[in-house]
Amino acid sequence: MNTFGRNFRLSLWGESHGSLLGITLDGVPAGIPLSAEEFEADLARRRSGAAGTTPRREKDTPRIVSGLYRGHTTGAPLTLLFDNTDTRSADYPAAGSRFRPSHADRTAWVKYHGYNDPRGGGHFSGRLTLPLVAAGVVAKRMLPGEVRFETRLAEMGGCDDASRFEELLRNAAAEGDSLGGVVACRVRGVPAGYGEPFFDTVEGVAAHLLFAIPGVKGVEFGSGFAAARSCGSANNDLLLDAEGHTATNHAGGIDGGITNGNDLVVRVAFKPTPSIAREQFTYDPATGTRRALRIGGRPHPCISLRGALGGGGGLAIGGGGRAGHHSCRPAPPMTPRHDIIRRITEALTPLYGHDEARSIALLTAAGLGGVSRTQLLADPGAELELEGLDDVIARLAAGRPVQYELGEAEFCGMSFKVREGVLIPRPETEELVEWVTSEHPTARRLLDVGTGSGCIAIALKRRLPRAEVAAADIADEALAVAAENSRRLEAPIELRRADALDNLAECFAGTFDVIVSNPPYVPRSDAAAMHPNVRDYEPPGALFVPDDDPLLFYRAIARQARRMLAPDGGLYFEIYERAGETMRRMLLEEGYAEVRIRRDLFGRERMASARLAAPQAEAAPETGGDLRTAAGGTTNPTPKQQR
Repeated sequence: MNTFGRNFRLSLWGESHGSLLGITLDGVPAGIPLSAEEFEADLARRRSGAAGTTPRREKDTPRIVSGLYRGHTTGAPLTLLFDNTDTRSADYPAAGSRFRPSHADRTAWVKYHGYNDPRGGGHFSGRLTLPLVAAGVVAKRMLPGEVRFETRLAEMGGCDDASRFEELLRNAAAEGDSLGGVVACRVRGVPAGYGEPFFDTVEGVAAHLLFAIPGVKGVEFGSGFAAARSCGSANNDLLLDAEGHTATNHAGGIDGGITNGNDLVVRVAFKPTPSIAREQFTYDPATGTRRALRIGGRPHPCISLRGALGGGGGLAIGGGGRAGHHSCRPAPPMTPRHDIIRRITEALTPLYGHDEARSIALLTAAGLGGVSRTQLLADPGAELELEGLDDVIARLAAGRPVQYELGEAEFCGMSFKVREGVLIPRPETEELVEWVTSEHPTARRLLDVGTGSGCIAIALKRRLPRAEVAAADIADEALAVAAENSRRLEAPIELRRADALDNLAECFAGTFDVIVSNPPYVPRSDAAAMHPNVRDYEPPGALFVPDDDPLLFYRAIARQARRMLAPDGGLYFEIYERAGETMRRMLLEEGYAEVRIRRDLFGRERMASARLAAPQAEAAPETGGDLRTAAGGTTNPTPKQQR
């Protein structure tokens, strides 16, 4: 795949001769000073023009299009774009017509069924190291200030005498040939403690990144393969002091997959550039025969000259990801998934009962572990890294809603951001959305009163994309969360601060085809019967109404809606399950007709709708199906958790 990392994640895209190539970096901390100029030093070292590099000339100036504001990273994904301007695509054969020896032409043609872009090597070109070098610049800014990177070309064509490199390049170019090389990387000032054995060791992560660089055929740490020809008495690095400094550094600064505080030493082997000017033979799939091939384009005799920057960038990326997450702290424990689920379930069963406790446990483990619930159940023995699990369990056992713990809640197939101060969306409210959209599929303008997280308004907008959807709330915190959800879910809605009890009509011009609301409706005297995870944690202003006026919000909205609804417009509410009959009477008294009380999937009267009556008409209730006009059902108070 073209995405790498967990804590510091890279997504690489583009081709050698496409119009653009670039990279998106997720996990960059907010507040890092950054500008396009700060990439110049490393990108200039990679830029073509020096002896042995490609004649292709590109400016390689990064365009930072997201994740940066007023010269500092925002914490959002950072995206860097680079333009391709100096391309000569005619120099390259069409995919599948001629396979260049030791290139990815044939393997890409086989894997992608001939749809790969062959121009300049396409996605397999060394051109793709450009955004990797840029990512390394950002990663270096995430590391401690004392960390310093040194990279150099240690060997060329088997020669380690740097004074002869230029001569070797001239000779290879004159002969139409190319040379391999070895890049040596040294990182000073790396703190001890980076690395996550077994599978995220420093060597494992660094090698993964380094082998992604086109042309890399070997990576060794410290003495590398030479250690295999040595003996323990000669290879052991003897400790000198309490800080872990050693007399030698055959380990290359890594013991047990973890940095030991000494210099990190890595050598990277690059193959010779496979594009050479000499005539070669290749297989022609069109004729089924071998044929002569002379490669065009603008190859360079030694790709390792520019690979040094890619190697340093790869090490920085691996280090930045480790530093950004661990900061030299002890690693969070790895725990089997089934143990996590069992522990959470046992802790929550006294509060919720076993079945609901297990559902919360699955939701928690999946959300905090970054896996799906299906993956949890399919491989329960696999381990998860969950930092602070004991604290999470303690908060959940105290009644904190799992949605606040995870920072999100599911609604109508979408994930909504939520936090304290904003009511958590409920599955039952999805039925209200379904009712509105089924009866008003061509509605042009809708209003959600008391929007909270924006779940109703956004769900309406996603299902009725041509409609204008507005939403109101009196709480600034709710409006901020609703705005964030609107952006994330790409559902533009009009958000306004308005008081449902007072100035709703003054805040919105024009009329609406539908007004919908899930306002506060729980009488304060029923609070004691509510589940503590709702009563003690969710905002009381979104839950409770006075005992002596339980229809306070419904009446105020209904009165203002008489001025705001278009002819034949509909008014829809989610209601308290014991309020069906009183809601019907109130709406009739306020001049509405076709008042309907609808039961939810559990048979409880939880929704109401109405439309404005004509001046001379006498309102008559509708009956039939699951629509009721009189109260019936339970006499027990329903917690607001059922909203």
